[in-house]
Amino acid sequence: MAADEEAAVEAVPLSATVDPVILAPDDAGAALFRHAGRLIVVVERGVLPPDAVLPEGAESAALPGGLVLTMAPPPAGKWPALERTRGGWRVVTDHTDSAAPIAIVTAADPARLRLEVPLPGGVLAIPDPETGGTLLVGTQRGPAAALEQGRVFAEFRLLPSLRGVVVAPVSDRIALRAGGQAFDVLYSGPADGSLALTDALPAGNGAAARIFDFPAGDTAALHERLKRQMMEAGAAPLLSRGRLRADLAETMLALGLGPEAQAALRVLASDDQRVGRSARVRALSAAAALVAGRLEEARGLDDATLGDSDEIALWRAALAAGEERTFAAGRVAHAAARLLPAYPAALRARLAAPIAEALVGQGARQKALAVLAALPDEPSLVLARVMAQEGAGSPGRVLALYAPLTESRDQRVRALALRRTVEVRRASGALSAADAADALERQILAWRGDALERSLRVRIAGLRQEAGDTRGAITALRDTIHLFPEHAPQLRPQIAPLLAALVADGSGIAPADFVLLIEENADAMPQGAAGIALARLLAGHLRALDLPDRAAGIYERLLPTLEPGDGRTEVGLALAELRVEAGDGNAALAALAASAPDAAPAESVVIARGLAAARAELARGHADAANRILEALPGTEAAVLRAEQALRAGAWEEAKQRLIALLARVAPEGGPIDAVARRVILHCAMAAVRSGDKALLGELASRYATTMDGSESEAAFRALTGAAAQDLEAVPDLAREIAAMRNILASGGALR
Repeated sequence: MAADEEAAVEAVPLSATVDPVILAPDDAGAALFRHAGRLIVVVERGVLPPDAVLPEGAESAALPGGLVLTMAPPPAGKWPALERTRGGWRVVTDHTDSAAPIAIVTAADPARLRLEVPLPGGVLAIPDPETGGTLLVGTQRGPAAALEQGRVFAEFRLLPSLRGVVVAPVSDRIALRAGGQAFDVLYSGPADGSLALTDALPAGNGAAARIFDFPAGDTAALHERLKRQMMEAGAAPLLSRGRLRADLAETMLALGLGPEAQAALRVLASDDQRVGRSARVRALSAAAALVAGRLEEARGLDDATLGDSDEIALWRAALAAGEERTFAAGRVAHAAARLLPAYPAALRARLAAPIAEALVGQGARQKALAVLAALPDEPSLVLARVMAQEGAGSPGRVLALYAPLTESRDQRVRALALRRTVEVRRASGALSAADAADALERQILAWRGDALERSLRVRIAGLRQEAGDTRGAITALRDTIHLFPEHAPQLRPQIAPLLAALVADGSGIAPADFVLLIEENADAMPQGAAGIALARLLAGHLRALDLPDRAAGIYERLLPTLEPGDGRTEVGLALAELRVEAGDGNAALAALAASAPDAAPAESVVIARGLAAARAELARGHADAANRILEALPGTEAAVLRAEQALRAGAWEEAKQRLIALLARVAPEGGPIDAVARRVILHCAMAAVRSGDKALLGELASRYATTMDGSESEAAFRALTGAAAQDLEAVPDLAREIAAMRNILASGGALR
């Protein structure tokens, strides 16, 4: 800074503030922007005060013509800005005024882009903390103007800013100049050059569309080319290395060097982010990952922005084959027959065999034969050629062709040959489904850890099911989910029908084993109507095994996954009834509250939920609340429950009157007598005994003695209506019988 400028600068101490101040002349501009997770301040001809105290983690660096200060951005909700102070600029971390937007204007000159800002200052070049390249920063002397959204151009990027203009050039031909009330981004290339706005690959709307340009030549020539390209890329200027490194990666792929190509492309993306985000580099990166066997990273091939050319379809099919997925056999076979013969041998060896084998696996044997006919006779294709013969020759001939491959040093070829041998024997009838499953299980150790093992285990599960070993099929799928948790969403739905089949089969599985099986596969319950149907089936079986708590657990896990509606209401009601049965009234009421209907329900639903709520209140010991609910409910079951509640409370006369009224409804003279009617008859006899109504006892005995014969309540009914009931206190056995019946009622023997 010149002496006269230093005199114009007035020191501003920082001891009283946490907001940094940078000293600068009055006509010096400043810029502010976020980048690489930091807040960056650039000030023309700026210096820090001698006693400056910077925030923790902040760093400053002197530049030719200014100063750059980087610091942690303020917390969320705080809006940073720069304010003019006496003799400099202050960084304010909580600003309220908004900056004016920067207008981007395309000039008539195609080699110029104008960014309109008030009072532009100078332009400084600063290091890019993210890429190590250069950022061109245009400062402002007047009111702040900001660029809210960045823009990507062919040879530069406009970064978002809070004040000023920030350009990240990719090419050395990009410049930033201040002029008038604007900054101009200039292209200093050939006269016909322009600031192109797109970087997309050409759309593949025809069979001739290509995405890669692999070099031709034998392995020795490709290695020489690789050495030359490595030296050229290392010697080139930083901003010119992107294209050279992409070419280098393409040569590495031609040699089958997938990991090396990935490494080169990662360096490219780090040094030149704009080129690294280009469609060509993204496609090369995904292809390199596929050749390296890193299928998760290769899924970038499915990016729709890469187009839909035959070549990209070919690579996507290779990825699908590696993941044991299907693809469009016709189109891929055509592309493979046309493109693969022109690929370098090392790369062709990585793609041709999986695609041809997958075509056979999909049943497209003729298409696989067409692809193989177009390719040279190479060792990597031996297995595919044998697989393509499976449908044409006798099983004995095909097994003879597989025999040497089962001893191959190539582990993948050996594993697949062993598997295909079992499948051929199974198809010919030489092996049963159970024997085939056993044979495949012995082969699991031949190849571990990828889609090949996963598909093998799924096949074993299918064979177990085919053999009638439903539990073995479930176990095989559970083991597969444990080993390949990322594929659990695709595998779990296969377990649900097996659980249903296990219950329907009635194979006599022990209750403890059945409970363990349900617990292990709780996450396999489907949602919606299928989940409700399976839950009802499993819960019913558990309840029949006298395991109501386990049955309730099934509904409890299912309930939160259901959307409001009839299904949710049904599940909540079933859960509430099971909780009442277990004596947990609070849990029953919680289940009812969590499954309240979202619309006016049918009367049958209202009655069922009311009865469950009343029983829950009784389980909680709130008899008055239960009575209020029951009084509001129509129907026989509510009336029966209300009468039983009077019995529990010792209101013998009230209970008797309610039960007599019920007899006319549930047990008309000469009409059919069901379980509900028998229970009402028995309760009526109890009320008659306790109220001393011998006439009613006699009437019940004469009318229903024959009806009650052979039922579970026969002995109790005869004891209540017999001659001994004439004097209750004189018959201790009868007293104990009545006490036992009351205990049954008190422990939840209400009608359901």
